[in-house]
Amino acid sequence: MRQQAEKLHSLGPHVLLKGGHLSTPDSTDVLATNGAVHELSVPRVRTENTHGTGCTLSSAIATLRPNSSTG
Repeated sequence: MRQQAEKLHSLGPHVLLKGGHLSTPDSTDVLATNGAVHELSVPRVRTENTHGTGCTLSSAIATLRPNSSTG
């Protein structure tokens, strides 16, 4: 996932690859933005109530603005 995120990000866009549907013990997402790649990993929670969680996360990231040094 990291390599794919880096390759997509090299084309210009910010990239968020979700790992929620993988069958691993941890749920890992990969975010490529501003020339850096971040792996976000937490233990998987077994639940049926996950509809919309990826949409919520990607929307929150899309609206994030960098901190302004001017106050």
